[in-house]
Amino acid sequence: MKRLLSAFLILCLLLSLAACGGASSAPAAGGAEPADPASSTPASSAPACEHDWQPATYDAPETCAKCGETQGEPKQTFFAENDLEVAGQLPGDTAPVTFVTYLKDDRSQFYCFEDGTAAFYSIVEPAEEEGYKKVTLQVDVILPIRDPDHILNGTYRYTWTSGIYDLYTGLEIPQADQSNGGGFSSEILIDGQPCPVGHFRQDEWSSGDYYTRDDGLDGLDAYCCATIELVVPEAYDGLVFALIPKFEPTILTGNEEEDPAPVVVTEDLSPERLAGTLFFRFGQDAA
Repeated sequence: MKRLLSAFLILCLLLSLAACGGASSAPAAGGAEPADPASSTPASSAPACEHDWQPATYDAPETCAKCGETQGEPKQTFFAENDLEVAGQLPGDTAPVTFVTYLKDDRSQFYCFEDGTAAFYSIVEPAEEEGYKKVTLQVDVILPIRDPDHILNGTYRYTWTSGIYDLYTGLEIPQADQSNGGGFSSEILIDGQPCPVGHFRQDEWSSGDYYTRDDGLDGLDAYCCATIELVVPEAYDGLVFALIPKFEPTILTGNEEEDPAPVVVTEDLSPERLAGTLFFRFGQDAA
């Protein structure tokens, strides 16, 4: 009986040792450590950004305010959208001017000529208003005047046309009433925010002596020095000058003294005049 009990105890001891060996965490042969269960679990991916898209500007496409991701393209300017070519700087040479000479008391009697010339000079300097700059553009125009059918009889007038527009919206920047003391006269939108601007102009006219032209007609040269002054925000680079063909005298309506409202360049000009208009940018850089 004692022998049977001893054998049973030895058998239980052997079974206990075998169970412990199966659960042992001792290194395997070769010294390799057992795999860490946590290290084999794939890392969870970061949650996708719930984009807060900010509208595109003229400098940048739509941009997420949270992560900075972009999509699409920056906004196009009005002139680019409408395939209107705008030179990046003042013409280096004179530009042709299409102008009109008309009878003072009967505007139905007129001539249209295409041999006028214009030269341009610009300067940019700080304005009195903080955060603004003053842009001065001088346009020197020469108009050769003649009366081929002798209908004007010396009682004539002459006219040419120009305008100042905003590059981004295509809106005309109206001139100020000279009696307002030179304050701001209108607004432009910069990234949707209105900014006041000033636009003032003074024309000085003179004429030379009569002379006999190569075609035998009597003629004289009329001179116009147009000084255009604008007060705009320092960072604003959207001033566009338009030298516009003039094909006939302006028809007076009796409302000429009213303050002009901004108009879009394509609405202001007929297709024929628009096709012949010279556009260029100016006032972009400080002197």
